[in-house]
Amino acid sequence: MSVITLFVAALLLVAYSTARKVTVRSAGFDSPTGGLVEFVVDGVQLHVPSSRGMNVAVLQSDGTLREFRAFDTHENDADALYHFLHGLRPDTLVLIGAFDEAQGALTVEAREAIVECGGVNIDSLQYRGAYALIGVKGSDALAEKVLSSSDGVAEAVADYSPHGIERNITVRSSGFDSENLAEFYIDGAPVPISTGRGMNAAVISPEGLISAFGTFDTHAAGSEGLVAFVENIPEGAPVVMAALDEAKSNMSTAAKLAIAACGAT
Repeated sequence: MSVITLFVAALLLVAYSTARKVTVRSAGFDSPTGGLVEFVVDGVQLHVPSSRGMNVAVLQSDGTLREFRAFDTHENDADALYHFLHGLRPDTLVLIGAFDEAQGALTVEAREAIVECGGVNIDSLQYRGAYALIGVKGSDALAEKVLSSSDGVAEAVADYSPHGIERNITVRSSGFDSENLAEFYIDGAPVPISTGRGMNAAVISPEGLISAFGTFDTHAAGSEGLVAFVENIPEGAPVVMAALDEAKSNMSTAAKLAIAACGAT
């Protein structure tokens, strides 16, 4: 029985070196501009359905929006906000902006969850006040701003580059006459994806998520797809690959060069 197991540690420490300019704006209800909340990445405003309460945008490391949620913490959404923030993985980039009124029903637990993302000044938020946070789950805030209801726009601005993030990555591949498997693990947890015959390739974000995955049947006619997949991987992004069943017979020269471009020797 022969299983090839590759352990890659701290691979994401050097990934995604390009910094993102991130801005969160929140205006108090009685400010000259009226209440507002805006999220901007590299000069482009994210189009999200913001509403009364705490508005939360979670970003991918390439600056794109992974998830957006609005929690009416003036009424009864504080518990949902707590569970949402508490469930985020460490090192996740979190943008939070108050709109209209976000303080009235904000519980101690919800405030603690915001503090976990770096929002140490959340207790200073007043009724219908402005609050803007650029936070990182489990770390310090990159920027945080709190203003009263009539004091204008609270603007938090920061450059974000996810340096210093380490992930333990394991890739396991076993030949057809052995266990015949292809598996990926991130920080000890199996990645729940369905692998298939040929070359299986996954791109991993600093958050420890699979940002792209493909199975390419290089025993048949999958080489062209593999080449295209590799060409679309962001520069500096870590990629892991594992062969399953049979992956060599019809692998083209271009596919081999694409794999070599990812560091294979």
